[in-house]
Amino acid sequence: MNPLRIHFFVSSVRESGTFFRFHNLASGLTRLGQNVTVFGCDVNSPSGNRTEIRHGVRYEIVAGSMKSSIFSQGNHPLTAIRRRSRQYPACDIKHLFQPFWSAAAPWRKNRARLSFYDWDDQWIGGFLNSPVSSWREIWPRFMTKKLESSLPELADHTTVVSHHLERLAMESGARRSSIIHNGFNRPPFVNQADARTELGLDSTAIYVGFMGRAHGELEWCFSGVDKVFGQVPNLRFAICGESKQCLEGLPQSLLERVDYLGQLTPAECRLFAASLDLGLVPLNDTTFNQSRFPIKFFEHLSTGVPVLCSEVGEIGRLATVIPGVFLAGSSRDAWISGFQDAVRAVAAGNAQAVDVDAIEKTHSWDSLSLQLLQTYLRELGRPECKSIDADSDETFAAADCNNA
Repeated sequence: MNPLRIHFFVSSVRESGTFFRFHNLASGLTRLGQNVTVFGCDVNSPSGNRTEIRHGVRYEIVAGSMKSSIFSQGNHPLTAIRRRSRQYPACDIKHLFQPFWSAAAPWRKNRARLSFYDWDDQWIGGFLNSPVSSWREIWPRFMTKKLESSLPELADHTTVVSHHLERLAMESGARRSSIIHNGFNRPPFVNQADARTELGLDSTAIYVGFMGRAHGELEWCFSGVDKVFGQVPNLRFAICGESKQCLEGLPQSLLERVDYLGQLTPAECRLFAASLDLGLVPLNDTTFNQSRFPIKFFEHLSTGVPVLCSEVGEIGRLATVIPGVFLAGSSRDAWISGFQDAVRAVAAGNAQAVDVDAIEKTHSWDSLSLQLLQTYLRELGRPECKSIDADSDETFAAADCNNA
């Protein structure tokens, strides 16, 4: 079988958020022998229109229109028109990521045998759940709402990260849908002591840690630390990703137990995860958290470090069956109670071991890319490539895909 020609359409190539979903899937498909091009936009580079190769993936990048605008970067009309006016070669699969006009416009134009749409967050009624507070929000919310409700019906197949979004996609007229979770690339082993030395952390402490952005739940973690450090005197709380404003108003006794590391690079985030004794994934029971799949869940587990996780959304479904995950209900009170139990278990050496080999088989980006490729092939009416099992390796599986 000849490789599939696959086009990903994205609104931004900045390395944050959904970038880590589409880029890792594109990289995985490339390793499986497929021909993938990412068509994206960049308003932050003086380089203008350009071609880049990122981890073997070809990126065709156009310059965006006005970084600050009432239209927003993702829904800027000039960007959408300019991107749609470009010529795109025909392909087998065109796959749109996120409900933004600047990417949806060229996606609609591109001739393809099949069209896919990927939905990884609920925006309207989810992330954007508060009333409009500024006239600058009117246009981007209008366009996002329009696209979010119509794209599942416009695509031949909708990929989602959660059962919640799958249900919404079907209600919006999706013809077919598949759940493709977020995953991880297994990092090289890093000794905890070495990771702490690199980051300047206390070598003798028991560390709980939070990375990324919270949506009000970071206060749960501070409250948990405040409750339990009298029982675990060497407990410390490490934070990265959040603004330093998250520390404002905390009592000095609590601040003395916090290591704030600011914004870290992806490589430093892997060191951060490896330096911990317990990763924290608090999730309030909101529509947004029901819809999404935080990448940090597996980023923590991939280093062999146990995780304390709320039983909310798609993460809550998985957490109940993965060894090494402490469950913490779906409310603030349940989180604080679960936090105390988990920290005491970790301090006593009673945490269940994380089976990284087992989760790698189902949730590495390579295994998820293979799942996506199988979905493409089924929709095209072609034979499926073999699944990866305990007795096969990824090179052999890739060869099978190329000869299906």
